[in-house]
Amino acid sequence: MTVTDLRFTPADAAHRESGLIGWLRITLGGAVVVDGLALRRTLGGRLALTWPRKANGRTVVTPVNAESRRRIEDAVFGALAESDLRHVTSSHAGAGASADRVRSRPL
Repeated sequence: MTVTDLRFTPADAAHRESGLIGWLRITLGGAVVVDGLALRRTLGGRLALTWPRKANGRTVVTPVNAESRRRIEDAVFGALAESDLRHVTSSHAGAGASADRVRSRPL
């Protein structure tokens, strides 16, 4: 499976202060779209994805296990790092005015 499309929307300055870098919309294998993934930097400096939830806290979509989570994160972070969006994963990522796209990263 591959991440066949990835779109990034940067967070505003107020949200970035809490570690939120922005939101992602990914397409897995050209078959499934996951919208609303939050891209965050942890207190320890590691990048992490937060999976979408409904307002009641119920999970909408999530990896089935830790290995699946790791594979998806590796693919997403790799796609960002290899693209013209590599600034997104740097510690000084800034907000832009529009969403950006990346394509095709194998899982």
